[in-house]
Parts: sequence; structure tokens; C-alpha cells
Amino acid sequence: MVTCDPLYRMRLSNPDHRVTGRVVLDAVWPYALAPNSYRNLMDEGLRLHKVKEVWLFQTEEPNLHFDISDVFDIKMAACACHKSTVGDPMTEQFAAQITERATMAARGQNYKLGEAFLRMEVLQRL
Repeated sequence: MVTCDPLYRMRLSNPDHRVTGRVVLDAVWPYALAPNSYRNLMDEGLRLHKVKEVWLFQTEEPNLHFDISDVFDIKMAACACHKSTVGDPMTEQFAAQITERATMAARGQNYKLGEAFLRMEVLQRL
């Protein structure tokens, strides 16, 4: 499962991202391990999916790194689709922020542009 890090300092200014991260984490654990949380779904014969790990993006404590140097142009094109956030066309300021984050995520690695996550294993019992 991949979601926003609800504790990331920049998320304090964006309640949508902060709440999304918290809700996803709560759904993964403990709710997905507590059948009474979704009794109606269980009554329909559905089983709960148990997530084994969560990757939080835009975190201050990354422990998982990926080289995105070869696909950075695809990332920029995808970000440009969020016109209400980044502008239409994307402002130079947003393009610079995205590039700076990718450069920071690659710091200490042997590539130029990266993505970094906080990978956490999910406890499989309550």
C-alpha cells in the first residue's frame, strides 16, 4: 500500500493529504485485522485483505530508494495533469519543486533523480 506520510512536516499545511495518510494507515491496521469492522462485507462472503507493508511518500525518514532518472519526464507529465494544483501549464515554481524533491530523494545514492519512501511492515495480528 502506498500513501502520504501523515506526519510529514509539509503535510501540516495540506489537511487532505494528512487525513488521507491517516485514514489509509488506520484501514490497513488495525481495521483490516478486525473482522467486526467490516461485518457487512464478511456477511457477503468477502475476506479482508491483509496488507503486508506500507510505503509512505514524502517522508522525512526514507529507508527505500528508487532511481527514477530514466522516467522523470513521465513523472513530470503526470504531475502536469494536476492543473488545479500546479497550474496550466505547470508553473516553473512547481516544476522546480518536483525536480528538487527528486534530487533530494537521490542524495547519497548513485543516481541523479529518485523517489524515496518509508517502508514499514504491517503487524499481522492485533
